Amino acid sequence: MSGKGHGGTPFVPMTLACLLATAAMGWMAISVVPPNKGEAPLALRLILNPMCRAILGLAIAACIYALLELRGSLMDVGGRLGILSWSSGRTEAAITGEHWRVHQEQRLAPLSYAVFALPLLGFIGTVIGISGAIGDLGAMFEAEDRGQALAAVLGELRFAFDTTFAGLAGVLPVALGLLIIRNVNAQLGAQMADVP
Repeated sequence: MSGKGHGGTPFVPMTLACLLATAAMGWMAISVVPPNKGEAPLALRLILNPMCRAILGLAIAACIYALLELRGSLMDVGGRLGILSWSSGRTEAAITGEHWRVHQEQRLAPLSYAVFALPLLGFIGTVIGISGAIGDLGAMFEAEDRGQALAAVLGELRFAFDTTFAGLAGVLPVALGLLIIRNVNAQLGAQMADVP
């Protein structure tokens, strides 16, 4: 597949390289946070935290949607513009520039929502964790075993900060995918305007 667009930029290899680089940076950020003595590493804590699993699941689903949407954008117009060697067979459909822009914004709405929702889910987890920690704080002063009570409070705070981290880290590749797709769609729209 050539995948060359306006200015000779290879869309698909560039997108895959950016998404892989983002995933590698995220994994390195998780891996370099050293666990305290006797604690699980951050990656394991995120996997064991149900709120983090939901956030990371949404981020992965949004990244897959972004890749499929990029492929769909290229397939919709690719055959008509001659930028793909494997045409989708939809070249006979007449697509106007304005129709293309409206259609693409509708198709990108789930990604825009994910970019908005991921950090908010992280902050909701933060509120839940801090609320639990504050609730356990009174019990800490009344408990005879203050070490166990303090561990419960710190566990709630860890939950809060882990969900914030998951929400903010999860939005990075989704936002990058959305940015790349919008750029590709703008270039394809400009090329469509040039094609009779």
